Amino acid sequence: EFYETLARVYFLGPMRARPEKTTVVGQATGHYVGPAGEHMAQLLSDRPGLLTQVNDWCDRLGLGYRVRMLAPVSHDIIISAGDFAVLALEDVRHEPPVLVSPRAVGYGVGQLLPVIAQCLLADHGMVIVEQPEVHLHPRLQAEAADLFIDTVREQRAQLLIETHSEHLVLRTLRRVREGVLDPDDLAILYVDLDEDGAAFVRRLAINRRGDLVDGWPGSFFEERLNEV
Repeated sequence: EFYETLARVYFLGPMRARPEKTTVVGQATGHYVGPAGEHMAQLLSDRPGLLTQVNDWCDRLGLGYRVRMLAPVSHDIIISAGDFAVLALEDVRHEPPVLVSPRAVGYGVGQLLPVIAQCLLADHGMVIVEQPEVHLHPRLQAEAADLFIDTVREQRAQLLIETHSEHLVLRTLRRVREGVLDPDDLAILYVDLDEDGAAFVRRLAINRRGDLVDGWPGSFFEERLNEV
């Protein structure tokens, strides 16, 4: 039972890897994109339904890109090299959309895609993500909070998010205020220092108005006004 519980803990580290130029297909198993997202392309290629869900969230987040998995058209290539696919991005800000390489776009897109995929794949376990906001501008940092909230509300997983993004935290508090997220489903844990310099963790109380009862330990960014 302990092993099965640990097997449903999915960890994503603070820097996710960009997809390789080619991906071997037909071997995807389980529900884990890997600690650096290294198995994401294989899972998206082998599971068209997951690819559709990821692209739906790309649209909902306003990412500006959608994922396409491309397969070789030459039978000779398949015979000599085996089954493989290439992960490409469509820039949907153009009409018609423009096909581009993941290595030719902003680094933040590649950082967020594995997080989206893992939140959709989670099998009623726990998803741990370090710094989901890496290389994302403030609007997308806030939008990512809605992905996490949906994951919890749909009971796909429990989430443990390590973040320095006030934008992300402000969005979760806004959703509490709007009644989208129950305050009992949100715990904001702040790592602080006591007088002798030792670190400790304290939980910040939240009321149903989406306010921190004892205030925020630190300053807010300018986005606070928009979120309030």
